[in-house]
Amino acid sequence: MSISSLTARGVGVHFEADTAVLSFRGRSIARIPRIGKLFALEARLALVEEANQAVVSQEHGSDVWHARLGHVTAKKQKLISVAYEDLKIRDDDGTGLCEGCAKGKMSASSFSHKSGSVIKSYAPFEIVHSDVMGPFKPNSKGGGGQYIVTFIDDFSRFVQVYLIASKNLVFQRFVEFTALVKTQYRQRVKCIRTDNGGEYTSKRFDAFCRQEWIIHQTSAPYSPQQNGLTERMNRTLTEMACSMLYHMQVDKQWWGEALMTAAHIVNRIPNTARPKTSPLQVLNGVKPSLQYLRVFGSREYVFVEKVKRSKLDAKAHRCIFLGYAEGSKAYRVWDCEEVTTRTVKLDEHAPSLYTNIDGNNLNYSPNRQVVFEFDENMPESPSGSRRVESNTNDVVMEDVAETNATDDMEVDEEGEPTALVPTLMNSPAVMEGGRTNSQELQRILDRPEPPRSIVPHGERENRIAFFGVPRRTSVSQRDRPHLLENGDAAPSREIPLLTSEPHLTISAEGDDDVSEPESKRPRLDEYEIALSAAEVPQSYAEAMTSSEAKYWKEVIRSEIRSHVRNHTWNLIMRPQGVKVIGSKWVFAYKYNEKWEIGRYKARLVALGYLQTQGIDYFHIYSPVASTNTIRVFLSVCCFKGLKIGQYDVETAFLNGNLTEVVYMAIPENIRTKTGMVCKLRRSLYGLKQAAAVWYQTIRAVLKKMGFRECRADPCMFVRIGKSPVYIILYVDDLLVGCKTDAEAEAICAELGSQFKLKSIGDARFVLGMEIQYNIVKGELLLRQTQFIKYLLEKFGQQDSNAVRNPLIIGQDLTQDGSHAMHREIHWNAAIRVLCYLKGTATLGIQFRRNKHLVLEAFADANWGGDKLTRRSTSGVLLLLGGAPVVFKSKRQATVALSSAEAEYMSLALATQEVVWLRYLLLEMGFKVQKPTTVYLDNKSAISIASNHGYTPRAKHIDLRAHFVRDHVEAKTILL
Repeated sequence: MSISSLTARGVGVHFEADTAVLSFRGRSIARIPRIGKLFALEARLALVEEANQAVVSQEHGSDVWHARLGHVTAKKQKLISVAYEDLKIRDDDGTGLCEGCAKGKMSASSFSHKSGSVIKSYAPFEIVHSDVMGPFKPNSKGGGGQYIVTFIDDFSRFVQVYLIASKNLVFQRFVEFTALVKTQYRQRVKCIRTDNGGEYTSKRFDAFCRQEWIIHQTSAPYSPQQNGLTERMNRTLTEMACSMLYHMQVDKQWWGEALMTAAHIVNRIPNTARPKTSPLQVLNGVKPSLQYLRVFGSREYVFVEKVKRSKLDAKAHRCIFLGYAEGSKAYRVWDCEEVTTRTVKLDEHAPSLYTNIDGNNLNYSPNRQVVFEFDENMPESPSGSRRVESNTNDVVMEDVAETNATDDMEVDEEGEPTALVPTLMNSPAVMEGGRTNSQELQRILDRPEPPRSIVPHGERENRIAFFGVPRRTSVSQRDRPHLLENGDAAPSREIPLLTSEPHLTISAEGDDDVSEPESKRPRLDEYEIALSAAEVPQSYAEAMTSSEAKYWKEVIRSEIRSHVRNHTWNLIMRPQGVKVIGSKWVFAYKYNEKWEIGRYKARLVALGYLQTQGIDYFHIYSPVASTNTIRVFLSVCCFKGLKIGQYDVETAFLNGNLTEVVYMAIPENIRTKTGMVCKLRRSLYGLKQAAAVWYQTIRAVLKKMGFRECRADPCMFVRIGKSPVYIILYVDDLLVGCKTDAEAEAICAELGSQFKLKSIGDARFVLGMEIQYNIVKGELLLRQTQFIKYLLEKFGQQDSNAVRNPLIIGQDLTQDGSHAMHREIHWNAAIRVLCYLKGTATLGIQFRRNKHLVLEAFADANWGGDKLTRRSTSGVLLLLGGAPVVFKSKRQATVALSSAEAEYMSLALATQEVVWLRYLLLEMGFKVQKPTTVYLDNKSAISIASNHGYTPRAKHIDLRAHFVRDHVEAKTILL
């Protein structure tokens, strides 16, 4: 263990006479004696496997309870110890200055305070104070919220906190809060005090107060002192949250969870107004237990149920403690996903997942090991916090009954929606539906985009695991990063600044983030961010607050106009008993041949995962052109000298008519009358049947135009006339190969009469592949130079040295067969592939016009190449006109007993591809008569395929492989 590795992880080293003292956060953690010329540390694992019994230390120091209680002040902690005699807190002085409190609570010296106009209440919820905090940056990991709205009871000091995505949701949360007060506490809100924010002065807010006989009092402009209770409570909650985040070095994206935990604690501890009772005790008459409280952000080990693991798998996963579950006696932790669990093992002194300290290198004392099940005294009363529910409304629709979409939605000549059209608010203050200061929003929108280059990772002496995060597949799923070996997990989808200091932006005025990096050493999660291509906005809120907001607004308006033009839905009042699915906005970049952003795309996507088969969908199969077919298409076009044009069908999925009845909720950022839903008339992106409906629609149109689909690939359409015409369909992208410009214009006109077709011109870039076609010389080059350069820049490898092969021969990347291992060796292997691509970036597949279009095939296999399973790998290559169009490798399903058997199995795979390609060429108008030559370098395998006699050494080979003999006999192939 080196001193540099310790200090890099925040551990202080102090040398005395014959002893080295290790300290962490101002506390001595180990004394290491010198033996000879070295200091020897006797260390063991911090956690020991024990029986599943509660082993809880009966007494903890004041520093532990200080962290458990959300970093309350020493005065308040003393009040708590007096009020809760069952808490066995050692009477010590703690550690003095708490680093978390210093970073989270430090403030300027206060001015002299004079009491203002304060009216005390005499019953619960007689007076309620409310305020909104935010926007916070970044969005909360626990649901994507930007704002916090608080409701505080003046009598008991009970606080109810809601995490919301938009200020427009304040009214809905207030209605929920009043219902909560009625049902849980049998009280009524009589008066509410707020500031003059627009979220509190809306017509519906005033109407609700009049309906419920609630007096609404507002403070004078620019006088937050008149609403001092909420200002003080907001400060208490944010200081507690910041202190908890800093104390365990938790990433700032968990600010929402920290604030919810702070509210949970505040409702269960005494305060200065009531020093002997807690808010919940005032309301319920029962003193809540505090025994179950634990340190926010502490390291935990969650028990894995037997049904979720094999006998050799670990019985626990390391994770991070995120607070307390609502409505159940359980904790909330973050592992590969957010988990609510009852059985965990905690180390409240160990750093969280987001610190670089490796707990196994520290000499923890046994009393820091805590195994427990949730305290049965955990109260089931409302926790005082509610998480985000995104239901923003930025687009306006007029209140209508059942109407046709186009009857009430019109688009003017300049493309801007009219009064009855779903309209994006023109105010620059639109931010996820909230009202913010227009100058502040403009400052946000004008802010330069952070650099996207990735800094190479610093060296680490301990094990490091590199990994990639799967993209979200639906709006209901959270990011699910794999748990790393060393406990690091990537917290955010946005590329972070190189700071390890978790900080919050807690400013009602929306001041810019200001933070000083604790260390310039980049963190592991930055590489995970690079792998996830996080620059694309993942939500409407991110798009509206990004530096490219004006472009996203433009494509959103275009998408809405497309729905208006295509009559996508009818607005109706929601029928009783029907199932309604939701929707979301999905954003993407469309790249050009230089791999630069060519245009922006926004799609309104239905949440199809909520559909039920047999009710709102039946058939979902939809073919898509394979890359093999595309290469064959390009080869044939080059051989015949056909022009290749590229077209794009705008909002393709909206062209299909639905036969099923599907109801969809009003989309995000659209406002209309309460209780209305969209009855879909047209297919919509995200529906289970959307792709199938679109394919059947365009298939019917192409058939009317005289095209027929190929059975070898139903996305290849052929029309044989004086000259052949080929069309490749890849979802909404079309490649058209024809002899003359007149034919191309005629096809474009016919398709344009049915769909909104965009002509891109000559095909130059398709599916990430660049096409360089010289029709006069009869040469076509297919390569990915720009994409490779993009990858090199993205991962910071543009200055690396090229290598001659992508893999190191004999390198074993699977040391553990039970599950995937993400380690540094895998990262280095991936980087080596990039270095290989750098040296071959300008290479590609060259198609040339020859006298004959010759089909050749090659098959090979490595015998027992997989050292773990001893299975062989088949390799297949098919050349059409001298250029590769099909190439694949596949591990064989069984172990081959000889090299002849392995080669014979690869020959079977090659025969499959040959048969397919011959069928495709036949449907494209070629006369395929002569057998296709298949080259193989094993005479024994050729003998097995050519002879039908009994062969003892081949009697066990899978019967499926023997179809090769049939095609040899039919002279389909020639060996």
